[in-house]
Amino acid sequence: MLLDMLVPARYDPAAFSANLMTCKDFRRRLSDLRDTDAPGDESEMRLHLAECAPCATRYRALELGVSILRRGAPVPMRRIDPPR
Repeated sequence: MLLDMLVPARYDPAAFSANLMTCKDFRRRLSDLRDTDAPGDESEMRLHLAECAPCATRYRALELGVSILRRGAPVPMRRIDPPR
């Protein structure tokens, strides 16, 4: 009986999902997070990644691209003449 008082059998999902991050918010904050460190946003973003497969896939692809760019050598600049 005490457990019933502590953990209700039914809960209102709207109460928990009202503050959840949307995919649009995630993408916007991901680009902002690259520029600045925002620890509060990072925890919300990790929660969203755990729940959203498309955003998790996008994040993994972005991290893979960044790691490839970090390991790669700089590309030498050269002049490309337009076709005549």
